[in-house]
Amino acid sequence: MEFMVDDIMKNIETKQKEFVSVAKEMFGDTTTQVSRKDVVQMITTKGVQYPVWLLKSPEYRIGRGQYSLPTFAETMSESTDEIQSEIVNDSE
Repeated sequence: MEFMVDDIMKNIETKQKEFVSVAKEMFGDTTTQVSRKDVVQMITTKGVQYPVWLLKSPEYRIGRGQYSLPTFAETMSESTDEIQSEIVNDSE
C-alpha cells in the first residue's frame, strides 16, 4: 500500500514539474504565478493537462483566478533529508 502512495505522489510531482516547466517556457524563467487565463492559454497552445492539483488546491491560490507555482528546490532538500535519516537509522 505504501508503494502505491509513493508512486501516486511521484506521478503528481512529475505533472507539477512538467506544468511549471511549460509555464516558465511560455511566460519567462522568473514566473512565480499564473492566472486562470494563463492556464487556459497553456492548455490550448501547449496541450498541457488541466492542472487540477493547482486550480483546486487552496495551497496554491493567492487570489481570485491567481495561483502560485510550486518550487521544487524545497521538495528536493526535504527528500534528501528523509533519505539521509533513513540511511542513518538503517546503519544503527
